[in-house]
Amino acid sequence: MLNTLINMIYPPRCIICDSVLKVGEKMLCPDCRDKLTYIEEPTCVCCGREIQDDEEFCENCVGRVLPYDCGKSVLLYDENMKNSVSKFKYHGRQEFAISYAKIIYDRLYDWISDLNAEVLIPVPAHKSRLKKRGYNQAALIASELSKLTKIPTIDDFLIRTKKTERQKELNAEERRNNLSGAFELNPIYFKKFGENSEEIFGSAIIVDDIFTTGSTMEECASVLRKIGVRNIYFICLCSTMI
Repeated sequence: MLNTLINMIYPPRCIICDSVLKVGEKMLCPDCRDKLTYIEEPTCVCCGREIQDDEEFCENCVGRVLPYDCGKSVLLYDENMKNSVSKFKYHGRQEFAISYAKIIYDRLYDWISDLNAEVLIPVPAHKSRLKKRGYNQAALIASELSKLTKIPTIDDFLIRTKKTERQKELNAEERRNNLSGAFELNPIYFKKFGENSEEIFGSAIIVDDIFTTGSTMEECASVLRKIGVRNIYFICLCSTMI
């Protein structure tokens, strides 16, 4: 009854066109059901981007030693998802996180299960951006994904200590420099793990909304690697093309 009342006051909307969904419709209206472009195999064994059949790594990963083991994204960051994620991040559509997590779960259930991850760790937002926006979009997705996978999430495990420029406005090299040293382990966990190294997670999944150059994931994974997390993976809702 409570859910019915909430839906009457705040009816669910399509994550693509934002139209009000009719009873029985979930996530997408009939006109938008075919507008999601999924990442298809073959994909890079490191970052999960689509690659050619005769390749194993994408051009960004080949020959590199990365701080994470591997990761996957579910959808191509095309115009439809750009508009959707923009509403989610900048226009208060926090409820989209429920649909995003369901899309990730449905697509990556087997892969996630095989990882035996102990924790989901969302990419943190800087406190100034968090204050302005009111929420961390990665933490919302991680929280909803946690409900589906039963993997606990710790949304304050990493903190963003450096206020960076918006990544979408920078090229690949500028993005790497922009994020260098931007993340740290939250001090409240530093003392615990410093004294009890056996309690460090053996396997963790970093969660974010968009995978572009991979700089964000590399920086977050580097922090986890330094404190002794042995297996580090990541999941993103969307990925750009190379």
